[in-house]
Amino acid sequence: MISVGDHRVTVTEFDELATHLSGEVPLLAEDRDGVRQRVLKVLLAREAMLLEAEARELTRLPGVAQALAQRERELMADHLYAREVTQHAEPSPQHLDSLYAAFSDGEAVRARHILVPTEEEARAIVAELRGGADFAELARTRSTHEMSAPMGGDMGYLRRELLLPEMQDAVWQAPVGQVLSDPVQTRMGYHVIEVTEHRQRSFEEMRPELTGEARIELRRQREAEVGAQLRERYGFAWRPEVAAGVTAGQLTNKVGADSVIASWDGGVQTVGEFIQYSRSRGRRETLIDTLEARQLGEAGALRALLARQGLDEDLSQTTPELSRALRRARAELAAQVLYREVAGRTDVSPEALRRAYEEGQGNYRRPPVLHLREILVDERPLADSLAALVRGGADMAELARQHSKRLWAAPKGGDIGKISEGQPAYAKMARVARTARVGQIIGPFPSHGGYSIIRVLGREEGPEGTFEEAQAGVAQDLRNRAMDDFIDSLQVKYRERLEVDEEALQLTLGGTAP
Repeated sequence: MISVGDHRVTVTEFDELATHLSGEVPLLAEDRDGVRQRVLKVLLAREAMLLEAEARELTRLPGVAQALAQRERELMADHLYAREVTQHAEPSPQHLDSLYAAFSDGEAVRARHILVPTEEEARAIVAELRGGADFAELARTRSTHEMSAPMGGDMGYLRRELLLPEMQDAVWQAPVGQVLSDPVQTRMGYHVIEVTEHRQRSFEEMRPELTGEARIELRRQREAEVGAQLRERYGFAWRPEVAAGVTAGQLTNKVGADSVIASWDGGVQTVGEFIQYSRSRGRRETLIDTLEARQLGEAGALRALLARQGLDEDLSQTTPELSRALRRARAELAAQVLYREVAGRTDVSPEALRRAYEEGQGNYRRPPVLHLREILVDERPLADSLAALVRGGADMAELARQHSKRLWAAPKGGDIGKISEGQPAYAKMARVARTARVGQIIGPFPSHGGYSIIRVLGREEGPEGTFEEAQAGVAQDLRNRAMDDFIDSLQVKYRERLEVDEEALQLTLGGTAP
């Protein structure tokens, strides 16, 4: 569709970029022409910058070459993970049937509790509740359970096997709406419990959840199989003496973050990489034994070993989608180098900033306050499945209750309330949704150690910022405008090498030839 010397940008690549830029599917037919022009502009800019980068050999600069090699390894690992793991993790009907049975045939209770340290205090709370006290208020003020107390003691929907063993019989047999007369003792203390709902879901109602859970289980099994094969093939060697120092918390000059804890043909895993992976899985390196440390080290090496296999297979040269992705990576890295050059010569003096601020009155508002609903999960494939369900019309609040690992928000259907970029814990999420309209669905995107899908429930535009508040944004705008002018000059410079097939352009986004 676009010819740049011997390279051809295909209709498929155009559509892939359109999906990435729009962030939502399906694309409405009436949006096609506008999106086509936007994507075409991005592609022409990309190809012009690539031509400039090739002419100046920018991708041979040490930092750029290193980043490109790292990106190539990541892309090969992604491709092989999909081929070797994901494609082998589709559950059979029999698997889903057995999982439904294991999930209590769709039966679950919703309960709330108040946790206190002594039986005497628990019985006193039961008496207060019988006297008309508000359960949620007592949970907020008296419960020692940090996760549920702010939610009025609500534990959400629980299958029988998710309840503590000491609770199972009492909760499962309790009538709805009645506080148990006898507190339940567990290793945590004494629980005052009320069952607020008892529900039974059919197999079809649970199918998306069952499928997601089964895929996670099958992927983990397949990861173990593939990992074992690759470790044997490439001579994976674990260093127990280094692991012992890490688990004992003895990071010293002899065992530091750059020390090698595992090695194989063509690669190593450092202590720093091991710690980062362990913490991403919710494990502190000083709270595990050497056996679990090795298991985590082996799991953490899987992607690097897949990338090693990718080199053997010469994937980046033999797989079209990888070749396209690497070209995009080269363009992104080239754009970063060129942007730094342009930004460095852009006038962002106080006088230039003041002039631009006054000319752009109304454009420099403080960030909006956003009301969001979120589903946060650990695995990208599950996030993709849930996002597709939401965009297909599924109840996002119900899916959040079932799947979201943000436990305080899950019982509220994933409603995280109003946030802004000024809140450190939610700054990234607020930035992602800054320009989104009410009702828009965004994601999945990496967030809080997992993947988030968000819907904008409401937005309050920020007030006009003062010059002092807006200076950083004004400077960024000036640099961006200078970069736009520079890209325009490149397209003029290389116009004889950039050819657009207008008929092929009409085939993009599901269109037809004129």
